Amino acid sequence: MQKSSGYYLNKKGFYVIDKQYLSQRIFETTCYSEGEAREVEARVRELCADIYNAKKRGDRPVVTFRDCAIEYCVRNQHQNQIVEFESLMGRLDPYVGHVNADQLHSDHESIVRLTSDLLSKGRKNLTVNAYLEAIGRVLRAATQWRYSWCNLTWLAVAPVFDMLEKDSRPPRPLSWKAQQQLLVELPEHLQGEVETFVNTGMRDNELNTLRWENELVLPGNVMAFIVKAKGSTRQKKRERLVIFNHKAAAIVEGRRGEHDEYVFVYRGKPKAKTNNNGFKHGRARAGIDVRVQDLRHTFGHRLREAGVDEETRAELLGHGKSLTTHYSAASIQKLIEAAELVTRPNNKRVVVTLDDYRKVAKESRQTPAAKKGKVVKSS
Repeated sequence: MQKSSGYYLNKKGFYVIDKQYLSQRIFETTCYSEGEAREVEARVRELCADIYNAKKRGDRPVVTFRDCAIEYCVRNQHQNQIVEFESLMGRLDPYVGHVNADQLHSDHESIVRLTSDLLSKGRKNLTVNAYLEAIGRVLRAATQWRYSWCNLTWLAVAPVFDMLEKDSRPPRPLSWKAQQQLLVELPEHLQGEVETFVNTGMRDNELNTLRWENELVLPGNVMAFIVKAKGSTRQKKRERLVIFNHKAAAIVEGRRGEHDEYVFVYRGKPKAKTNNNGFKHGRARAGIDVRVQDLRHTFGHRLREAGVDEETRAELLGHGKSLTTHYSAASIQKLIEAAELVTRPNNKRVVVTLDDYRKVAKESRQTPAAKKGKVVKSS
């Protein structure tokens, strides 16, 4: 195809810039089509100016946050959570995609608008902080990327964003009574999942990706599974051992044969999550404010109530540092015994929070007259 002035139309009708300037090749497929030659020429001049200023003056080329976000996703395709991160970048793009990366800061109008919109939609501060941390992560990475044609990084420094005060709800483990109230309001398939959560301490994604191929039979004919423990975007998820006490094992045995690969399925298909409409409607009918993560906290709470030591609790919850291949026979037996303790509802005390105690203390300080709503006159 005939080249002209350093750019040409490709087969799809878009202009492609292909030009040599100061021994540096400029090659870019633009969004401009036939009839927009002036815009292409302006883009060529802009790119040439970036190269000249970088090589002759040491000035960094201007990059938008969108440029940095795309580069980050391309460089980190190996990350476990890169698909979710790309989706997050797509939601951020209307706010900060067009902004020059070196101009972003906590008080920038785009960041203020992003924060305001999220809060107005009922998002928690924790969610807003997650968005700000994602922006910061991309910009921090950009300070490490170096241009191949000059000794400059994409950004000199990355901004530090002011995070909002955390407003996440504290864990609320279920009492045995509340657990029963919840179960009777749930569909049968969700009842089994809830009981598995409170008897194994698995995370939502661990339970819904549980595979038959990872099943183990431990000494004493005890069921166990190897699952992928939660990991960060920078680290691969490590494997951990999940012990199934007799209650959890019975639930799993009842599902054997439903699917060739996955343990927990619905209508013959793998599930994405337990926190679906069935679970939300069930907890609403039961009148219990409970999240799927609270079921995991219930397991940990019952281990503690049963007197299980902190190290063993950490291993059963997947917080420990051991790998599945590094357990001794004695350690395995200890984990099995501890997991079995949560099946015994011998502690009938109601689960309460410190706020409940604070309310009682406040009421006890009131005079009898004040409790009845009467005004007590001083003598």
